[in-house]
Amino acid sequence: MIKKLYIFILLSVLSLTGISYAIACGCGNQSNNSASVQQLTQEQITEEKVQCPVMKTWILPSKAADKTEYNGKTYYFCCGGCKEQFLKNPDQYINSETKS
Repeated sequence: MIKKLYIFILLSVLSLTGISYAIACGCGNQSNNSASVQQLTQEQITEEKVQCPVMKTWILPSKAADKTEYNGKTYYFCCGGCKEQFLKNPDQYINSETKS
């Protein structure tokens, strides 16, 4: 009897956790949410990281805060502030990128 009670409590907690997760992401659909999270993870595994030219942090292009194109090359940024700094003097960051 106690074992059944523990199983019931455990399943209730797991169920509540799944429901709160679905509500937090805004989709409200628990089964589709799990599939899309898994799909994003698989895509990100194959996605190569790029380096923010300003802060030198490594980021996934799909998770970059912003991006810009300069001299035919796309640069990705970890935050909007880095893009602003880059646009003030792009050559400064491009030259330091080639020295690294």
